[in-house]
Amino acid sequence: MLRNYIKIAFRNLFSNKTHSTVNILGLALGIATCVLIVAWIQDELSYDQFHTKKERLFMVMGNETQDNTITEVSGTPAPLSPALKNEIPEVAQAIRLYNTKHLLDYEGKKSYENGIYAGKQFFDMFSFPFTKGNPKTALSGVNVVVITQSLAYKYFGNQNPLGKTFKISESFSAKVTGVIKDIPTQSHLQFNFVLSAACLQKDVHPRLFTAWNRGNWLNTYVLLHKKENARLAKAKVANIIKKHYPESKVSLFLRPVNQLYLHSQVDGKTQRIQQVYMLGLVALFIFLIACVNFVNLSTSLSLRRAKEVGLRKVVGATRSQLIQQFLGEALFITLIASIIGITIVELFLPEFNHMVGKTLSIHFFGIRFILYLLGGVLFTGLLAGSYPAFVLADFAPTKVLKGKFSKSKKGRKLKRGLMIVQFSLSTALVMTTLIIYHQFNYISNKNLGFKSDNIISFGLGYAQQAEDPNYYPRLKNDLLKLPGVKSVSGARHHITNYLSDYWMNLPDGRKIPMNTAWVGYDYLQTFGIQLKEGRSFSKEFAQDKQCILLNEKAVSMMGLKNPVNTTVDLNGKKVKVIGVVKDYHFKSLYNKITPLSFALISNFNQSYAKLKGENIAQELASVRKVWQKHNPVYPFEYRFLDADFEQLYLSEQSLLKAMNYFAFLGILIACLGLFGLAAHALQENQKEIGIHKVLGASIQQIIRWIFKSYAIWITIASVIGMALAYYVMQAWLQDFAYHIKIDWRHIALTALISIVTTLLTISPFIWQTTRVNPAQVLKDE
Repeated sequence: MLRNYIKIAFRNLFSNKTHSTVNILGLALGIATCVLIVAWIQDELSYDQFHTKKERLFMVMGNETQDNTITEVSGTPAPLSPALKNEIPEVAQAIRLYNTKHLLDYEGKKSYENGIYAGKQFFDMFSFPFTKGNPKTALSGVNVVVITQSLAYKYFGNQNPLGKTFKISESFSAKVTGVIKDIPTQSHLQFNFVLSAACLQKDVHPRLFTAWNRGNWLNTYVLLHKKENARLAKAKVANIIKKHYPESKVSLFLRPVNQLYLHSQVDGKTQRIQQVYMLGLVALFIFLIACVNFVNLSTSLSLRRAKEVGLRKVVGATRSQLIQQFLGEALFITLIASIIGITIVELFLPEFNHMVGKTLSIHFFGIRFILYLLGGVLFTGLLAGSYPAFVLADFAPTKVLKGKFSKSKKGRKLKRGLMIVQFSLSTALVMTTLIIYHQFNYISNKNLGFKSDNIISFGLGYAQQAEDPNYYPRLKNDLLKLPGVKSVSGARHHITNYLSDYWMNLPDGRKIPMNTAWVGYDYLQTFGIQLKEGRSFSKEFAQDKQCILLNEKAVSMMGLKNPVNTTVDLNGKKVKVIGVVKDYHFKSLYNKITPLSFALISNFNQSYAKLKGENIAQELASVRKVWQKHNPVYPFEYRFLDADFEQLYLSEQSLLKAMNYFAFLGILIACLGLFGLAAHALQENQKEIGIHKVLGASIQQIIRWIFKSYAIWITIASVIGMALAYYVMQAWLQDFAYHIKIDWRHIALTALISIVTTLLTISPFIWQTTRVNPAQVLKDE
């Protein structure tokens, strides 16, 4: 019996090649898409799940209220960590982390590496396995460092690195006390070395570690005694900042470490969990589109198999046997489609990884994957094959064998309903992709209020400037002598990372949170920031170190009618406003423009050079040569400012690339279904079309009649799909402080794409059908 069923299944596949190909290909593409998206989602959900104490491990974060807008921040005051440990009994351990980048030098071998400063309990709280050294004592000393395996091999090859000494940015030395395995990609912390926190405390002014109002410049993590203590600890953490720093506009809260990657909204960025939901929804849409294809195409072939069913019933086949047979065929087709789908995944996975910026790998022959695959085949086969199986099994043999069987109205309605569902989902995918593209294009091309093109940034040695006050002026003068350099300036912090812990104290008692940019001369000129009134910093005015500039937003919130030459109170210090700059975006467009002040300094962490851009390679070579003259010890590493701003939207870029691909697939699968349905429907309607031609209908009239019958259902599907996309994307856009409006252009373009793809899909069959001779199709009537 089973052998007979398999033989019949193969016979049906090959006797209906077009339908079988369309059916299997559509299902294979749907399965391949779902496998890729599920692999991506699993990777996203796996971040920081490897920490053995993850249920008790939390990061202290804050919500900062500014201009009626709440922004999530990760920085905390330095004294917070010891206060949490000493004042909250539920906290077992609390540590401070500080991200850094240092030049590591071992016997003349040098490179810049990313690292962190951390307290000695770091490796007790976080699960980063040691391959050498003792995790309990590795960070107990002052000048000690723990490095990753990759860094150890890079510097020491196969030698034992323990006891070796690095020179750190020409400032101090640190002895290697441990080696850990490389940090997993699925970790929100990424570093190549860990320096003891004692190194940081030694080099930073003690006041920064004891004053609550000296900046939110450290990250704080806590480990609770019990996970059940979380609710009580969260309430106490929220109150501790009010106790020690009542003026703060930041309210603290605890976030589990294993939720940081997906749920954080630092600096206003959207939660990555929303992308997980969005792509999960896309996977569901495409899966449903593929299943609808299967149902529609299988039921459309029911008439061709009606006599087979009638004969089987006559010779004794029961309804349950027929259902088993047709469900078995559905499972067989699903298995073939799954194998083809897995082959597509294997071929396309490298391109998909490049598209989403990951290194996903799928173990196709692993027990877990095989079980998932078999479960998926069973679920998909039963879901997509149940209705066609029951339809075929219910055919009445007496009517079928007499040739009196006709299509049921209920079946036609269901088929149209499924087609509407299918095209609604594909239309929603198209419109969603168009909106994401338009929003990304908007933020990519929006005028930020300054000119970021051809500006390079490079780090400066703070110790060099402390030892030699004329170091940076000499470097700057030599850079300005280069024909390819237009302007040079320095700053304490990167333009996207100004200090946000300053306050403007107003006479009426109000305190306005103030971002502060510590900059050098020519900063506005280098970035093309426009001065609205007053003047910028100048060497001609020695008192400028006691003066500030404000942006328009700060002036507006402070209520200053004539700001220039006004004396104001910034963090308890009286300073004079000498100029007002036009507002510009110094954060991502997730954030609104906030109050900003500029203050003058002479020691910098960053330098910026504005290039002419006539010959970038030659201009960079000239800058590198000047750098090496003044910094023979430090390698020249630079970044283009444009690239830094692009980094702010990396997740959106990945989402857009993925949505482009999946929207195309959704349309393709839907069109494959329409292709099969149109071929079958028009073949069934040949007699009706023949009668129209005999009665005098022209080819144009017949074409209009056929198009009209499809246009009604495609229009309904488009309206439903566009309404769904509008609802979802309207919510997504609200995460941006500056965003596009969904308007008639998105609706019109989506409708146009739906109409054009429908016409292109069914036109060949319509033309072929209208060319048939009526005498041939009506000869048996």
